Amino acid sequence: MDPPLLILTRQTSGRSSNHIALGDTTKEVPLKSSKLPSDGMMEESISQMTIMLSNILEHHGHANQRLASLEEDLVTQEGRRRS
Repeated sequence: MDPPLLILTRQTSGRSSNHIALGDTTKEVPLKSSKLPSDGMMEESISQMTIMLSNILEHHGHANQRLASLEEDLVTQEGRRRS
């Protein structure tokens, strides 16, 4: 079975590209399996990203609670001014 191929292309016009420029033509470069991360490394990376996402969502929740509290305070202050 052949190793997976990494396609490298060159953009000839327009703005920057996500492709990697390699000469003037498209070349196919086989990826070496030794360059790929191990399953253990992938699991660790996914675990770290999950923890980071959890922390972000927790912070977002606290920020939303604080915003709701500030909005309630503002409505209360407006009510006092009108009466």
